Amino acid sequence: MGLEPIARHREYVQHKAAYAAQAKAYYAGHRVKIDVWYRKYHRLRTYNLSEERFTEMFVSQRGVCAICEKPPKRNFHIDHDHECCEGTKSCGQCIRGLLCERCNPGLGNFKDNPDLLDKAAAYLRKWRERQ
Repeated sequence: MGLEPIARHREYVQHKAAYAAQAKAYYAGHRVKIDVWYRKYHRLRTYNLSEERFTEMFVSQRGVCAICEKPPKRNFHIDHDHECCEGTKSCGQCIRGLLCERCNPGLGNFKDNPDLLDKAAAYLRKWRERQ
């Protein structure tokens, strides 16, 4: 059989640097594969969003942000109703769309409140008209 838990821990402590180097080398050689897997895992675990449903949303939005209609610089953010579910996870039913890294925090800064967003838009329009 293998090492007992205490012996396994002792082995790890004695060779920690070698294990770290081995893990770093593996990640460097498999970075894209690991990143793709992690994004899928994160979407499913945090948002209850399957790869099939994510792909449907991506295609229906034509690969662009649901607000600014531009592609994200890196990855999409999953926009969901924070009042629907307790805690940090989503039930999956309250997902509204895919947003870019600029628009997602923008909604959050306005607390997902359409009235505040309307006031902000009116404010900007007022100052645009003055110029």
